[in-house]
Amino acid sequence: PYFFPPGITRVLGGGIMQNESIIKAAQRELKEELTINVSESDLLHVETLEVNARDKEENSYKSKVNFVIVTHSIDSYTAGDDVISIDVLTEVQLNNLIRLYENLPETLWYRGEEGEFCWKDYGKMYSPVHKIVKDIAYRTH
Repeated sequence: PYFFPPGITRVLGGGIMQNESIIKAAQRELKEELTINVSESDLLHVETLEVNARDKEENSYKSKVNFVIVTHSIDSYTAGDDVISIDVLTEVQLNNLIRLYENLPETLWYRGEEGEFCWKDYGKMYSPVHKIVKDIAYRTH
């Protein structure tokens, strides 16, 4: 999104709608964000990250991040929906992005229509997400 700090980008993703499977959600998100049609049989759910967090008022938050891969190469795609641009990162570039997430300052805040949050907290969530993506993408078979 337009409001991200310089150098910060994120992997494609989205939510799971009520009564929607992980694979169906991934299929829909790929259509919305990359304008591609992928069959369910070409998608593989490979990992789930469960996040349990507390804010300074001790409110608890639970979330799950599911990682789904397309099992074949995609030749053509374009940015759709809320995607401004698509960056294909090398392993080195992905490592640099992870470091950027880990080093976001506590003084950097976002206040806008999406709400209010500290980028440091965002980095605490998305640094591990991008590490898992790197492990999946560059895993040796």
